[in-house]
Amino acid sequence: MCSSDLPTTIKDSTVGSGTFTVTVVFSEDMDTSVSPTLTFDPSVSTTLTFVSGSWNSTTKTYTATYDVADADVDVNSVTIDVTGAKDANGNAQQDYTPVSEFDIDTLNPTVTSVTASPTTIKDSTVGSGT
Repeated sequence: MCSSDLPTTIKDSTVGSGTFTVTVVFSEDMDTSVSPTLTFDPSVSTTLTFVSGSWNSTTKTYTATYDVADADVDVNSVTIDVTGAKDANGNAQQDYTPVSEFDIDTLNPTVTSVTASPTTIKDSTVGSGT
């Protein structure tokens, strides 16, 4: 099971060092010498850079931390596949079926039009609020 600890939408305010984490919870004690591989689909490598990963003291929870960059993108329904982990007895992790975990919206708005009224300022338009 995966869950994002921070907002489910990465946005400009999320940009920074170590500002996004993914927590993976397993059903039993895990071999903490083997870190799971987290794969994002679609690729979000322009936005997320892996910083570190660690197991908690119960050995059932793995947390990966990422730096977030403003890549000026809009990506919906990012999934996280988890592979490669082993339990404390050396059994390989069962396949995890990824679901939509988070979105990215660091796409900055653009101006689509500007309208001035009137288009010509002349003596007859002089005044307040004209």
